[in-house]
Amino acid sequence: MAATTTTLNAILKEFYVGPVREQINQEANVRALMKSTTVQWNGQSCIVPLHTARNTGVGAVAQGGALPTAGQQGFDRLTITAKFVYGRAELTGPAMASAKNSKGSFETWMAAEMDRLSQDVANIENQMAVHGGSVLGFVWQKQNGATFEYAGRISTTELPLTLGIATSTAQLVRLDTYVAVGAATQVNTVANNSIVFNAAINTAAVPAGVVMAVTLPAASTIVGGVAGQWANEPNGITSNLAAITIYGNSKAAIAELRSNFLLIDPVADVYAALDLKRMQASFDLVNEKGGEPDLILTHPAMRSEYTDLLVGTNAGNLMVESGNKGKSGDGGFAGGLGYSNKPFLTSRHAHKGTFFMLIKKDWATYELDAGSWMDDDGSILKRVNNQDAYEATWRHYYETACSRYNVQCVLTGIQF
Repeated sequence: MAATTTTLNAILKEFYVGPVREQINQEANVRALMKSTTVQWNGQSCIVPLHTARNTGVGAVAQGGALPTAGQQGFDRLTITAKFVYGRAELTGPAMASAKNSKGSFETWMAAEMDRLSQDVANIENQMAVHGGSVLGFVWQKQNGATFEYAGRISTTELPLTLGIATSTAQLVRLDTYVAVGAATQVNTVANNSIVFNAAINTAAVPAGVVMAVTLPAASTIVGGVAGQWANEPNGITSNLAAITIYGNSKAAIAELRSNFLLIDPVADVYAALDLKRMQASFDLVNEKGGEPDLILTHPAMRSEYTDLLVGTNAGNLMVESGNKGKSGDGGFAGGLGYSNKPFLTSRHAHKGTFFMLIKKDWATYELDAGSWMDDDGSILKRVNNQDAYEATWRHYYETACSRYNVQCVLTGIQF
């Protein structure tokens, strides 16, 4: 009988081909955007002063008439305190001995656990850079119902939510006045394009075209199954722009701190196809407020909605360079996608159905302590009590904030 691989199994070697192939998306570009401006501080809080009102004591008067009544400038401030993000790793002594160098493993224990843990922290910080804090997403239909078209944070492994229990409540807030609509109502399910409450919420009185935020009261159980867990997250883009109260200020009381929210279809208040005219309206609105968006943040799935406007019957919309001269063809857009010479930034953590028109310099990470391994006693590795094991903790004390809210714009309700 001929020998086979089965009979030779005991003497055959296993051949491993390294290195370890990454199967997880490690993109963290929104976090990098926020960290492009980093402010380090110490003390109880970081104060950012704001100019919020003009002196009203100005005007033309008749010769010999009474002069304008003296007025004054209006000022306010953001009071920023740090939030605390951690990552922990633990290894046994035998595991460390087995993977201490490349001879015995594809990666050392240091690279496999500690280096990758810092990437995991960057990943969750990227999530929170978009949706950290009290704002779950946006709705816009004017109805008395329980199911609404929705764009925002979704219930997946990547964006963890705990829903469907009595304390999982959300409050709708109209984003023209930042005033609550209806009562806080339990959230049952969240999907890519819809959110379902367990009771009807009457939004019929909200004017057409007005976007509403889905915000979380303090008692909500949404993240990780712990009541109010979201309150420990650094505030992301959605909470900075859509929360009623942010860093000690009420946007319902101070109109100058309100951001701009546009619906792609402001008449029917339903999901609708992307429209270049509506994108331009977003830019024009920001320009009227004294700014100019220099970045459009969206989900990768939204690129096809935009590129669809640049091909076929709408090819006249596409501005192209003439250097190619017909020598080659390419059916897609690999990079350089933009509008009005402003680039798109895509992130898997951004909301589908939404474009965030942002001004980069107005966003910053305020760090009480930069991200680092906890080593205040001189050692990164700590012995686990009564075990042959060691643990290490990564920490980052910071908050993310916008310093000019009224020149940021959100365009939502885009069909995808």
